[in-house]
Amino acid sequence: MSKIDLICGDCLEIMGTLRRESVDLALTDPPYNVGTFLNVEMDDYEDLMLEFMEKVYNLLKPHRKLIFTFSQKYMFWLYDLIKKTNYVFVQTLCHFPRNIASCTSNPLYRTHWQPIFILSKFKPEKLVRIKSISTIDVLEYPTPQSNFRKDKRLFVTQKPLELFERLILENSKEKGLVLDPFIGSGTTAIACLKTNRHCIGIDNNPDAIKLAEERIERLNSAE
Repeated sequence: MSKIDLICGDCLEIMGTLRRESVDLALTDPPYNVGTFLNVEMDDYEDLMLEFMEKVYNLLKPHRKLIFTFSQKYMFWLYDLIKKTNYVFVQTLCHFPRNIASCTSNPLYRTHWQPIFILSKFKPEKLVRIKSISTIDVLEYPTPQSNFRKDKRLFVTQKPLELFERLILENSKEKGLVLDPFIGSGTTAIACLKTNRHCIGIDNNPDAIKLAEERIERLNSAE
């Protein structure tokens, strides 16, 4: 049975209290510094991202991965930032949700895809292949919407459950420990429950933690 620990607090402080080299996969959706939950000077944002990546690095077992979604706006900035860390850059995936409507009033092309960065502590382990699922680097999963019956949108930055399930299945083993330092509404924790992984989820937003707990309770009640 999966063990899920949800912690409300500063992830940088809390990660410093966890056992080093105990995590099999880190999967998260960090703040992008584009105004939704964080809008600070880029020097401060760089410090935050570097400390976040360093703390995760210390917790990862050798050859295990940090996978995180990011923004198009700062993705090239991030490539340069990664060079300042000890990580091995593995690759960038493209999340293509399809179900985002176009905007006729936008003078530029509508942003319709999102990068997913994969880093590793030393040389990465090979993917765990899933039968009938292509390993092409474009992953098509719809963004949760309020009118969905399955994977209904409950939180502004909520990521597709099936996307996170797949990333967990392909990059970790059953009963492994998955860390999400910015767990938000708990999608990573739900995905761990459905794939038989343990999870530590951290967020400094008590409303998000409460929502994650409610989602987990509903899932456990339905089983």
